[in-house]
Amino acid sequence: MNWSKVKALLNYKVLSISYIILAGVPLLIDFNKKIEEYFGKNTLPETLICFFFASVFLGAALVLYKMRCDEVIQNYKDVGEYVNKELPGLLISHPDKKKQIVITHLSESQKESLDKIADLDRRIRAETRPNLKSQLERELQQILDELYPGCVQRHLKKKWESFLTLNTISLVACNVFIAFAIVLIGYVFYFRIEKVILYTQDHYATHP
Repeated sequence: MNWSKVKALLNYKVLSISYIILAGVPLLIDFNKKIEEYFGKNTLPETLICFFFASVFLGAALVLYKMRCDEVIQNYKDVGEYVNKELPGLLISHPDKKKQIVITHLSESQKESLDKIADLDRRIRAETRPNLKSQLERELQQILDELYPGCVQRHLKKKWESFLTLNTISLVACNVFIAFAIVLIGYVFYFRIEKVILYTQDHYATHP
Protein backbone atom coordinates (compact mmCIF):
# COMPACT_ATOMS: atom_id res chain seq x y z
CA MET A 1 0.00 0.00 0.00
CA ASN A 2 1.16 3.53 -0.70
CA TRP A 3 0.97 6.32 1.89
CA SER A 4 -2.50 7.39 0.79
CA LYS A 5 -3.92 3.90 1.36
CA VAL A 6 -2.08 3.63 4.68
CA LYS A 7 -3.68 6.93 5.69
CA ALA A 8 -7.15 5.69 4.70
CA LEU A 9 -6.70 2.50 6.73
CA LEU A 10 -5.35 4.21 9.83
CA ASN A 11 -8.19 6.76 9.71
CA TYR A 12 -10.92 4.11 10.02
CA LYS A 13 -13.04 5.07 13.02
CA VAL A 14 -13.32 1.44 14.13
CA LEU A 15 -9.55 1.35 14.70
CA SER A 16 -9.83 4.01 17.39
CA ILE A 17 -10.74 1.21 19.79
CA SER A 18 -7.19 -0.11 19.37
CA TYR A 19 -5.88 2.90 21.31
CA ILE A 20 -8.24 2.07 24.19
CA ILE A 21 -7.02 -1.53 24.15
CA LEU A 22 -3.40 -0.37 24.01
CA ALA A 23 -3.88 1.71 27.14
CA GLY A 24 -6.29 -0.60 28.94
CA VAL A 25 -4.73 -4.05 28.61
CA PRO A 26 -1.63 -3.28 30.75
CA LEU A 27 -4.01 -2.12 33.48
CA LEU A 28 -6.04 -5.29 33.09
CA ILE A 29 -2.86 -7.36 33.36
CA ASP A 30 -2.05 -5.75 36.70
CA PHE A 31 -5.62 -6.31 37.81
CA ASN A 32 -5.45 -9.90 36.57
CA LYS A 33 -2.37 -10.58 38.70
CA LYS A 34 -4.24 -9.49 41.78
CA ILE A 35 -7.08 -11.87 40.92
CA GLU A 36 -4.62 -14.73 40.38
CA GLU A 37 -3.30 -14.23 43.89
CA TYR A 38 -6.76 -15.03 45.22
CA PHE A 39 -8.11 -17.53 42.69
CA GLY A 40 -4.89 -19.04 41.29
CA LYS A 41 -6.25 -18.77 37.79
CA ASN A 42 -5.44 -16.74 34.69
CA THR A 43 -8.58 -14.81 33.84
CA LEU A 44 -7.22 -12.66 30.99
CA PRO A 45 -8.59 -14.00 27.68
CA GLU A 46 -6.27 -14.80 24.80
CA THR A 47 -8.46 -12.68 22.53
CA LEU A 48 -7.62 -9.55 24.47
CA ILE A 49 -3.89 -10.31 24.33
CA CYS A 50 -4.07 -10.67 20.54
CA PHE A 51 -5.96 -7.41 20.23
CA PHE A 52 -3.36 -5.74 22.43
CA PHE A 53 -0.45 -6.75 20.20
CA ALA A 54 -2.48 -5.84 17.11
CA SER A 55 -2.92 -2.39 18.67
CA VAL A 56 0.84 -2.19 19.29
CA PHE A 57 1.52 -2.85 15.61
CA LEU A 58 -1.12 -0.34 14.51
CA GLY A 59 0.35 2.23 16.90
CA ALA A 60 3.83 1.67 15.44
CA ALA A 61 2.40 2.07 11.93
CA LEU A 62 0.70 5.32 12.96
CA VAL A 63 3.95 6.71 14.40
CA LEU A 64 5.82 5.89 11.18
CA TYR A 65 3.03 7.45 9.12
CA LYS A 66 3.10 10.68 11.14
CA MET A 67 6.89 10.93 11.04
CA ARG A 68 7.74 9.77 7.51
CA CYS A 69 4.71 10.40 5.30
CA ASP A 70 4.92 13.73 3.47
CA GLU A 71 2.69 16.50 4.83
CA VAL A 72 0.98 16.85 1.45
CA ILE A 73 -0.49 13.34 1.77
CA GLN A 74 -1.39 13.92 5.41
CA ASN A 75 -3.05 17.30 4.85
CA TYR A 76 -5.06 16.63 1.69
CA LYS A 77 -7.88 14.15 1.25
CA ASP A 78 -6.85 13.14 -2.27
CA VAL A 79 -5.05 14.35 -5.39
CA GLY A 80 -8.14 16.30 -6.53
CA GLU A 81 -8.22 18.36 -3.36
CA TYR A 82 -4.45 18.92 -3.56
CA VAL A 83 -4.62 20.13 -7.17
CA ASN A 84 -7.61 22.41 -6.53
CA LYS A 85 -5.87 23.99 -3.54
CA GLU A 86 -2.43 24.49 -5.06
CA LEU A 87 -3.37 25.28 -8.67
CA PRO A 88 -4.48 28.94 -8.25
CA GLY A 89 -1.23 29.93 -6.56
CA LEU A 90 0.95 28.21 -9.15
CA LEU A 91 -0.93 29.77 -12.05
CA ILE A 92 0.23 33.24 -11.00
CA SER A 93 3.70 32.31 -9.75
CA HIS A 94 6.94 31.65 -11.67
CA PRO A 95 5.93 33.55 -14.86
CA ASP A 96 9.55 33.38 -15.98
CA LYS A 97 9.41 29.57 -15.90
CA LYS A 98 6.10 29.21 -17.72
CA LYS A 99 7.64 28.08 -21.01
CA GLN A 100 9.86 25.49 -19.33
CA ILE A 101 6.96 24.12 -17.28
CA VAL A 102 4.78 23.83 -20.38
CA ILE A 103 7.48 22.12 -22.44
CA THR A 104 8.25 19.67 -19.63
CA HIS A 105 4.66 18.65 -18.95
CA LEU A 106 3.07 18.51 -22.38
CA SER A 107 1.52 15.12 -23.12
CA GLU A 108 2.37 12.96 -26.12
CA SER A 109 -0.88 13.99 -27.81
CA GLN A 110 0.29 17.62 -27.74
CA LYS A 111 3.40 17.10 -29.86
CA GLU A 112 2.07 19.57 -32.42
CA SER A 113 1.91 22.30 -29.77
CA LEU A 114 5.43 21.43 -28.64
CA ASP A 115 6.72 21.73 -32.21
CA LYS A 116 4.96 25.06 -32.62
CA ILE A 117 6.50 26.41 -29.41
CA ALA A 118 9.95 25.27 -30.50
CA ASP A 119 9.47 26.89 -33.92
CA LEU A 120 8.29 30.21 -32.45
CA ASP A 121 11.14 30.18 -29.94
CA ARG A 122 13.65 29.64 -32.74
CA ARG A 123 12.12 32.40 -34.86
CA ILE A 124 12.09 34.86 -31.93
CA ARG A 125 15.79 34.31 -31.27
CA ALA A 126 16.61 34.74 -34.93
CA GLU A 127 14.35 37.78 -35.55
CA THR A 128 16.02 41.19 -35.52
CA ARG A 129 13.05 43.38 -36.46
CA PRO A 130 11.46 44.66 -33.21
CA ASN A 131 7.86 44.77 -34.45
CA LEU A 132 7.87 41.26 -35.87
CA LYS A 133 9.78 39.92 -32.87
CA SER A 134 7.17 41.44 -30.51
CA GLN A 135 4.38 39.87 -32.57
CA LEU A 136 6.01 36.44 -32.37
CA GLU A 137 6.48 36.80 -28.63
CA ARG A 138 2.79 37.63 -28.17
CA GLU A 139 1.84 34.61 -30.24
CA LEU A 140 4.09 32.39 -28.15
CA GLN A 141 2.71 33.86 -24.92
CA GLN A 142 -0.85 33.18 -26.06
CA ILE A 143 -0.04 29.52 -26.71
CA LEU A 144 1.70 29.20 -23.34
CA ASP A 145 -1.24 30.83 -21.53
CA GLU A 146 -3.63 28.30 -23.09
CA LEU A 147 -1.50 25.28 -22.24
CA TYR A 148 -0.19 26.36 -18.84
CA PRO A 149 -3.17 25.38 -16.58
CA GLY A 150 -3.25 21.82 -17.90
CA CYS A 151 0.52 21.47 -17.60
CA VAL A 152 0.48 22.75 -14.02
CA GLN A 153 -2.22 20.20 -13.15
CA ARG A 154 -0.07 17.41 -14.60
CA HIS A 155 2.90 18.78 -12.65
CA LEU A 156 0.93 18.68 -9.39
CA LYS A 157 -0.35 15.16 -10.09
CA LYS A 158 3.20 13.95 -10.68
CA LYS A 159 4.29 15.53 -7.41
CA TRP A 160 1.41 13.81 -5.61
CA GLU A 161 2.40 10.45 -7.12
CA SER A 162 6.00 10.95 -6.02
CA PHE A 163 4.83 11.63 -2.44
CA LEU A 164 2.85 8.36 -2.39
CA THR A 165 5.98 6.21 -2.21
CA LEU A 166 8.39 8.66 -0.57
CA ASN A 167 10.63 7.19 2.18
CA THR A 168 10.24 3.67 0.85
CA ILE A 169 11.84 1.84 3.79
CA SER A 170 9.48 3.50 6.26
CA LEU A 171 6.53 2.76 3.98
CA VAL A 172 7.48 -0.92 3.78
CA ALA A 173 7.91 -1.10 7.57
CA CYS A 174 4.52 0.57 8.01
CA ASN A 175 2.91 -2.01 5.73
CA VAL A 176 4.58 -4.84 7.66
CA PHE A 177 3.21 -3.54 10.98
CA ILE A 178 -0.27 -3.25 9.49
CA ALA A 179 -0.01 -6.76 8.05
CA PHE A 180 0.94 -8.19 11.46
CA ALA A 181 -2.01 -6.38 13.03
CA ILE A 182 -4.41 -7.73 10.40
CA VAL A 183 -3.08 -11.28 10.88
CA LEU A 184 -3.64 -11.09 14.65
CA ILE A 185 -7.14 -9.67 14.24
CA GLY A 186 -7.91 -12.28 11.59
CA TYR A 187 -6.63 -15.00 13.95
CA VAL A 188 -9.01 -13.85 16.67
CA PHE A 189 -12.04 -13.70 14.39
CA TYR A 190 -11.23 -17.06 12.79
CA PHE A 191 -11.12 -18.90 16.11
CA ARG A 192 -14.12 -17.00 17.45
CA ILE A 193 -16.12 -18.10 14.40
CA GLU A 194 -14.77 -21.65 14.68
CA LYS A 195 -15.80 -21.76 18.33
CA VAL A 196 -19.34 -20.65 17.47
CA ILE A 197 -19.58 -23.27 14.71
CA LEU A 198 -18.34 -26.05 16.99
CA TYR A 199 -20.73 -24.97 19.71
CA THR A 200 -23.62 -24.98 17.25
CA GLN A 201 -22.68 -28.45 16.01
CA ASP A 202 -22.43 -29.82 19.55
CA HIS A 203 -25.71 -28.21 20.47
CA TYR A 204 -27.60 -29.83 17.60
CA ALA A 205 -25.78 -33.13 18.18
CA THR A 206 -26.94 -33.31 21.81
CA HIS A 207 -30.37 -31.75 21.15
CA PRO A 208 -31.59 -33.25 17.86
